[in-house]
Amino acid sequence: MSKPLECRVDLHGGAVLIRPVGRLDSAQVPRFDEIVMRQVRSAKHHVVLDLAELTFLSSSALRVLLAAARAARSRETLFLLCALQPQITELMSTVAFDRLLSIHPTREAALRVASAAPRPGAGATDAAARPAAPLSSSPTAAPGAAMLRSAADDGEPEPEPGLFQPSWARYRRHLVLDLLLAAMYCGAVWFLSGRTPGWDDLGSIFALLAVLTALVSFGPAPLRRFFNALFA
Repeated sequence: MSKPLECRVDLHGGAVLIRPVGRLDSAQVPRFDEIVMRQVRSAKHHVVLDLAELTFLSSSALRVLLAAARAARSRETLFLLCALQPQITELMSTVAFDRLLSIHPTREAALRVASAAPRPGAGATDAAARPAAPLSSSPTAAPGAAMLRSAADDGEPEPEPGLFQPSWARYRRHLVLDLLLAAMYCGAVWFLSGRTPGWDDLGSIFALLAVLTALVSFGPAPLRRFFNALFA
């Protein structure tokens, strides 16, 4: 049983600072979603999510971050991420979320941006009911919100969180795993049958796994979504 996620919520000037501590796995996502979206939907303050003490982030939690950024944009407030651990930074980069979210290197940098931005007005809670203003005529739009709106206007598809992505960097890492699986298979054959597999056996198994991985990683989107859900 996973340890309950601890989320510390503090007010810093014109921003609410949320600090999750521990592992944010799929079992913790509903509570994390409730805490983050409650602050974003209130539209009373900008929201800064400090991930300095977060050691793991599941793919389902990425969807919460994207939904929170969209909700903040519709309310003309800021939703900023900061102080990401290296492994979470790599995950964000792999699924291209670093292009869709406003990410800052430190908590201080994010709080400076939130402090410099206009504080949400009394009518901010009604912003979701109004059509979004054009990017050029929205002086109070958040930097991260502008990035999200620009990606949507350009028709850029949203990245699909998960293990299998159309990414050569991710595919190269999968090839290492494929080689390991092929070696394990040859070892099992030797152990169970006493036959010593040759290099041809290892190469054949590795080639088969590499082709299957390429099909799953670069194949049709429904196939990727199926395997991403399978390994989530």
